[in-house]
Amino acid sequence: RRVRNIPLHSQALTAVPLASASLVDQLEDRILSHEKTTAALVEHAFRIKEDIVSTLHRMQNKGGGDRLARQLLEEHIRNITAIVRQLNRDIEMLQEQIRVRDNLSYGTNSTLKSLEMRQLSGLGDLRGRVARCDAGLARLSAEHKITYERLQSLSKDQHTSKLILESKIKEAEIQISHLLSRVEQSIMQQEAKLKISYKESNQQLQLLDTK
Repeated sequence: RRVRNIPLHSQALTAVPLASASLVDQLEDRILSHEKTTAALVEHAFRIKEDIVSTLHRMQNKGGGDRLARQLLEEHIRNITAIVRQLNRDIEMLQEQIRVRDNLSYGTNSTLKSLEMRQLSGLGDLRGRVARCDAGLARLSAEHKITYERLQSLSKDQHTSKLILESKIKEAEIQISHLLSRVEQSIMQQEAKLKISYKESNQQLQLLDTK
């Protein structure tokens, strides 16, 4: 926490300005705590995103794993939702604290002006932090969109490959059926020829016997 020098002309004031300064310190401490929590959520979300991309690469090389990729994607979406909710809660809490702080009465005009300057500085810093959080969320959203599109493309490729394979299997079954039919016809023809040959042989034997 930074050390703040209190002007000499304000040291004689009541405890109200000091309480206000303490409130500012508490507010900044809470902002830092919220930023750490948000940073941890963002880091976890990026790790999930990297796991999804790695899984997609393995799926492209080996095939399969669609269920695992979907589970990772769902966890990634849940983490993004948690980040958004956490940020909304943080912003609402900070706005409420700022409103409470703005409503405080500070003894003299000089003290009020000093506190207003600090408020403006704090608000500017808060806006900057919110803007950085928004940029992080936009980046997460873009990564999620890319991952989802890759998953959709992979699913489409798998479906196309399945249709091609089923078509080839069907063609092979038709060819096998034709081949079996030809084999059966050939066997029937051979059996007919054998019967004729057997009959002719018997007739010749009978002729020889009669002679």
